[in-house]
Amino acid sequence: MASAFGEAGVPPGYRVLLVEDDPLLAEIASDQLESIGCMVAHVAPNAEAAIAWVEDGGEIDLLFADIVMPGMNGVALALHLSDRRPDIRVLLTTGYGAALLDEQSRHYPVIGKPWRSEEVAAAICGVAAQPNRPVLNA
Repeated sequence: MASAFGEAGVPPGYRVLLVEDDPLLAEIASDQLESIGCMVAHVAPNAEAAIAWVEDGGEIDLLFADIVMPGMNGVALALHLSDRRPDIRVLLTTGYGAALLDEQSRHYPVIGKPWRSEEVAAAICGVAAQPNRPVLNA
């Protein structure tokens, strides 16, 4: 399996849909994702734009989305896309506190902001190797 992954542990050319409502953070995240070998297929400013892009034929391997956004949040977006495309892997991120990280990680893997490229690479490698169905704990 190691031969299927790039230098940073990320599958080469892994197509990412980045959903981030802050344009500066979206630019930084996009650059970091590309630096670890991902292909940022699209950057959406909100969940609704992300859904429209996917429904219009956008192809991705991974949804990398902020949890807290205006309108639909990142968890609801992940559940929506996973229902329609169970092959899409999900990694969520947030700059909010540990309580939100703990609560939301019940559904999908979550990494806190700010994050380093190595952390994102390790998290992406982990989700790429797993089936993408949310684990809903009681």
